[in-house]
Amino acid sequence: MSETLRLYPNRAKWVLAALACAIMTAGGVWIIADGQWLGLVPTAFFGVGLVVSLILLWPTSSFLELNTHGFVIRNLFRNSRLLWAHIQSFEARRIGIRKMVTFTFVPEYAALPRARAVLRALSLAEGALPDTYGKSAEDLAKLMNERLRIHRQSMDKSAT
Repeated sequence: MSETLRLYPNRAKWVLAALACAIMTAGGVWIIADGQWLGLVPTAFFGVGLVVSLILLWPTSSFLELNTHGFVIRNLFRNSRLLWAHIQSFEARRIGIRKMVTFTFVPEYAALPRARAVLRALSLAEGALPDTYGKSAEDLAKLMNERLRIHRQSMDKSAT
């Protein structure tokens, strides 16, 4: 498993989100123009949603990159790196109304024990990917578990 695989969020989803936020922001502005300051609430909320949607359409702002050592989750230009050696498994799971790819860490992983305990109590998982990157949650979990399996096999071979 020497090749790096980079997956990007579904652009159509974020174009649709940007369009919906733009319409709702315009509606809020219209309410304000009509003299009602209550229009500030939807204008601010959906305005932020519009900005975030547009940022997520930027090609390098968000992706999931799988490599030999682990994976990088880039979301809104911020990277989080995790090693395969720290992951126990991946699973497609419904959290609220969204189906997401969740993961659990190996028991030896010591970082953020309290936060992981709270997450485990709430969702039966210790972490989750922020997107499914154009795949179904089941397909992405299957891909991640396959990469995890290959990494473990390569570690077993190098240990012998």
